[in-house]
Amino acid sequence: MQVATRRLKIDLVLFYDIVHDNIDVDLPLLDIVDPNVTHTRGHSFRIIKQQCRINSRLNSFACQNVNVWNSLSENAVWCHSTAAFKRFIDVLDFSKFLTSKC
Repeated sequence: MQVATRRLKIDLVLFYDIVHDNIDVDLPLLDIVDPNVTHTRGHSFRIIKQQCRINSRLNSFACQNVNVWNSLSENAVWCHSTAAFKRFIDVLDFSKFLTSKC
């Protein structure tokens, strides 16, 4: 597994833990759509992407992985545990989100 893929999966697990209140992190850059709202596109834990114009914010955890998180299925974000979520994302192909910087 590539380092970039491993890093992406670790970031997705962190998103999962934040969204499900498994860890207490105050990230003002994360605007999570209310899970009780059912008329949104995608899954119910969709994160609203903030404008990231400065390089330091562009490369931040919150801005860098929002598109990947929002692309996950409803079944993925509603896994019953972190371990189940890890197993779910292990079989997904994230190649379209990984770009070569060469």
